[in-house]
Amino acid sequence: MKKAILFLATAISLLFFVSCYKDRDLDPGTVELLIGKWMETDIDGQPALTNQKTVTTFVSSTQAYISSSKSDYTEQAAKWNDRLDYEVKMTGNTVILTGHPEPSVTLINRYTIYSLNSKEMICKFRHQTLKDGKLVNEESHGNVHLAKVAEDYGSAIIGSWEGFYPLDEFDEPQDCRWDLKADGTYVFSMSTAPGRWTTFEDEFDQYFVDGKLFCSRWKEVGQGAQEGRDWWEIAALDKENLILTALRRNEDGSTYTDAVSLRKVRVPSQQEIEKNILGKWMQTEINRKTALTNQKTVTTFRSTSLALVSSSKPDFTETAAKWGHLREYDVKIEGNKVTLTGQSSAEITLIDEYIINRIDEEEMDCEFRHTTIRGELIVSTGDWTPMRLVKQTSDFREAIVGTWEARVSLQGYDVSQGSTELRDCRWQINEDGTYVFSIANGPEEWIIEDEFDEYFMDGTLLCFRWKSKEEGSEEVRDWWEVSINGDVMNWYAIRENEDGSRYFYTISLVRKL
Repeated sequence: MKKAILFLATAISLLFFVSCYKDRDLDPGTVELLIGKWMETDIDGQPALTNQKTVTTFVSSTQAYISSSKSDYTEQAAKWNDRLDYEVKMTGNTVILTGHPEPSVTLINRYTIYSLNSKEMICKFRHQTLKDGKLVNEESHGNVHLAKVAEDYGSAIIGSWEGFYPLDEFDEPQDCRWDLKADGTYVFSMSTAPGRWTTFEDEFDQYFVDGKLFCSRWKEVGQGAQEGRDWWEIAALDKENLILTALRRNEDGSTYTDAVSLRKVRVPSQQEIEKNILGKWMQTEINRKTALTNQKTVTTFRSTSLALVSSSKPDFTETAAKWGHLREYDVKIEGNKVTLTGQSSAEITLIDEYIINRIDEEEMDCEFRHTTIRGELIVSTGDWTPMRLVKQTSDFREAIVGTWEARVSLQGYDVSQGSTELRDCRWQINEDGTYVFSIANGPEEWIIEDEFDEYFMDGTLLCFRWKSKEEGSEEVRDWWEVSINGDVMNWYAIRENEDGSRYFYTISLVRKL
């Protein structure tokens, strides 16, 4: 009996609300209640699944935008609307939103409002999709409850977050990282060892956050790969922690609540960077792989405003290669971003950018990008690349000067390539950055007379370049890392074969007095 009375009272109140608005527009006070963000909590008497939810933001009585990640019913492709603009019309107790995700597609959402206050809206909802003016889909729900969303985490969520997350292909949750960027893209990585991360190389990785709704989509590289999607609600977010929850449905129709807790990856302050960055740095990892020796550079921060860079690799402006020994760069540090700007010639500007995620007295983890500008034209901009650098504690620029001998293979310096012939060789390394290379020819010495023979030594990085006098010959380069102990010098290098495999090669030299 009590239930019947309660039902009758509810019905009368709904009828009273409808009759009040049947013949007139919503009054200013009601419009004021409508302004803000709304998200579904219940649909037709059932709790709304997270992947059913949208965020509808009424900006005014004439403007709104909607964020959603679900099928748009116009074709097999899925809908991805990050704050799609809608026009709003209000008639009686009916609110009609009209949007155009594409010129040929019209989306119409119709809300017949039964109850509205500062926290909750109850309405009848109908969605229509028109393609080229023809109705292609219609969806209706007789009773939809929406809650007003006070929070908007769109800016606060930007940054790097780590936590244990269950991936389908693993039995146990894995330590994962999401680097959420301001442009709506993200990088997903998984820990393979303490301090070591493997990045998933996808065709695209995108996300949006509107209010408390966090939606992501991605597509793996490869033929036949299908787009994946995920949906979460942000239960809590502060400077240190992010808690995500989602109501999901099993195949048998039952529902369950999923949850994941993430922690913020702390970004070093500008003061920490300025304190630790002084000194010589050289890459150990590039794109989460051990750096090849010919990829390495040495960057010496003399102060927080001046750096010197030594490198031997392409400068991307032409086929000629870059050869820079202690080239001066201006340094600008803003927050955790460090920008180096230098000139390789009067018309060529080189810009190296570092976004530093971790730094101490010995190591630095960062995202790196190089840009080359000719005049005012951007000739090349590289992708942001994860990089790890270590601070150099040795500098053999003075110790390497002199005459050194070694017995080596002359076929690519690599005995594993098939050469078994070893020859006695000599390098006379001069203080002015030139050297003389000679090979023992029986009891005699055979001096190689080239058009030029140059080197530089910075920290532990040794780079050579030479060019034969023979017509049509091209410049050749070589890269080594060096250690010197008294009269013994060791060269070692990580190199790559044509098939992509890698090998490690060393040469031991003795100083000739």
